[in-house]
Amino acid sequence: MPAKLSLLTEDEKQMIHEYTMKLLSETGVDICKAEIRDFLLQNGATAGEGERILFNEDLIMAAISKAPKSFSLYGSDGKEYPLGGGARPLISTCIVDPYINTPEGNRPPELNDCARVSRIIQNEAYIDCPYKMDLKYTDVSEADCVARSQYALFSNMTKPSIAGPMAKRDIEIILKMAQVMAAGPLSEKPNVITLISPSSPLALHRDCLEMLETVLSYGAPVISLPCPMNGLTSPVSVIGTVLTINAENLALITLIQLLRPGTKTVYHAVAMPADARTLDARMTGPEKMLDNIAGAEMGRWYGLPVGVPISSTDVGIFDVQNGAESMSQLFPGALTDADIFTGIGSNTNACGTSAEQILLDCEMLKFAMRFARGVGCEGIQKGYEALVRVGPGGSYVDDEESLDDFSEEDIYYPGLFSWSGHKDMEKTAYQRALEKADRLASIPSVADQEKLAILAELMKTFD
Repeated sequence: MPAKLSLLTEDEKQMIHEYTMKLLSETGVDICKAEIRDFLLQNGATAGEGERILFNEDLIMAAISKAPKSFSLYGSDGKEYPLGGGARPLISTCIVDPYINTPEGNRPPELNDCARVSRIIQNEAYIDCPYKMDLKYTDVSEADCVARSQYALFSNMTKPSIAGPMAKRDIEIILKMAQVMAAGPLSEKPNVITLISPSSPLALHRDCLEMLETVLSYGAPVISLPCPMNGLTSPVSVIGTVLTINAENLALITLIQLLRPGTKTVYHAVAMPADARTLDARMTGPEKMLDNIAGAEMGRWYGLPVGVPISSTDVGIFDVQNGAESMSQLFPGALTDADIFTGIGSNTNACGTSAEQILLDCEMLKFAMRFARGVGCEGIQKGYEALVRVGPGGSYVDDEESLDDFSEEDIYYPGLFSWSGHKDMEKTAYQRALEKADRLASIPSVADQEKLAILAELMKTFD
């Protein structure tokens, strides 16, 4: 059977649910936009103090029951990427971050970094839907960053992507451009899914709500992404942070399903522990994975598609700490029942990335995912027959049927790690990753040139 990790018993899930219902019905959530508060009050919620809205259990459960149990994303070429429903987890990576790691050191990103990494992701079959964070590029004016970087992505990649907008204007630009490139309406064949993050603890601020309204106007899917920090914006304990994750997810998902029933929605979180000595949040450590895996188990308990962040390291250099921390996040994440894995390629405490980090993380994830597939007894008859056929003292090296079994389904074959007999053992894993990145980046783009021409005209209309 598959090797799976489970942190919560059924009784513990029920307990978290009951405390979540008590929290949302008695303490509630700040809804920082009057029109949304009025809408909720007209649809079964009640008013608390100030901007507080209280959600009762019947309202919550009725709303989240309208969320699809599974759905698909689509590439601009029409290729389908199923999410949930027993499909293989979608693998998501960073494209750019505030720092790009290079052999010469870390630096802020340039527009070509977005184009190059998008092309690498396009040609790395293991990656499904990268995450493009909205940030500044040193060679583009701040006003043009969103549109120019989105054009760089669409020019070099046909795969669907995750949008991380910072403001309403950003997501309006992204969705207008995405609709041009999509294989159909964003409500039917979405090529982008948008991150919407509550403000921990227990608040949905105006900018978040305005971005949400824009996404819902297109019928596009949403990833609900609370980001509480143990001891800073959520209780210090893991269980207190899991309660925060659950409450914020259910409040946001309830609002989404009330505003537009049937919206494709993912229950996700990127919670992280705080360092009490410095008050810094850390994107590594056992608490991060305990927070987020337990949170995902609650999302699955409600029947929702779920995501788990599965890679990060505090350092932006390729040393022992980088590899150890990355694998410490990848391995437990791979053992979960998540529908989408995010965070591949993240380093420098979630402020840096590089194509090499992405490819090395993919290598480690392949290792972890092979372990997660477990043993499986369905092939025991075939194994028995092989033992009988070869017999005592024989060899499977010249057994034709055994040779046919040497596949990645049964044996993990490293692509960037050195095994005994590797032809280029004198190279480091990082050097191999750098060579692979250059090779993938050199493959010409397959983007639809007619759609790109329409996109170029559309960009002229943006202020």
